[in-house]
Amino acid sequence: LLARGNFSVKPEPTANLKLLRHGDYTIHVLGQSGFCILDSTLAAAGQIPALEAALDEWMANGSHHAAAPLLKSVGSVKPETPLWGVSTGFAQFLAQNLPRAGGGGIDFSLIFKGIQSTWFSADVSSGLVAGIHCTTATDKDAMNLRDAAKGLIGLGRLNTPENRPELLKLWDGITVEQEGRS
Repeated sequence: LLARGNFSVKPEPTANLKLLRHGDYTIHVLGQSGFCILDSTLAAAGQIPALEAALDEWMANGSHHAAAPLLKSVGSVKPETPLWGVSTGFAQFLAQNLPRAGGGGIDFSLIFKGIQSTWFSADVSSGLVAGIHCTTATDKDAMNLRDAAKGLIGLGRLNTPENRPELLKLWDGITVEQEGRS
């Protein structure tokens, strides 16, 4: 996962995180995954071997080509967007690490398993404008993801307290669209 934002180059130590030095960078590790702040505007996260490979490519001389396919997928994000991220494996990480549903519960891991790549953007400069885009392995996976998102929005709307009608505007402002595998 690559994320663009405003990051502290020397983040405060966090309990339960181990520090792993890799070249010029420090990876903050929890289990098999971690994150690294590359500079004040760029961070990377993922499973340790993938993160180390990304850092190796980042530190290599010459131009950086490994991230090109990821960056191409966020072509519609405006450069001035303050927060955005792109990933080709984060959904698989979620699918493997979310608790499995027992009985009649929803098994969200099945929904995330079909996602191949994602990107998100958020801008709070004049309200909240955000987007999440996923590309799935099949059209059916995209339909399942769309239906799950619409269901969660519906549940959120139904669970809005009567004394908080302003939250209905939030739920009503969310749209879900699906086209093919997107």
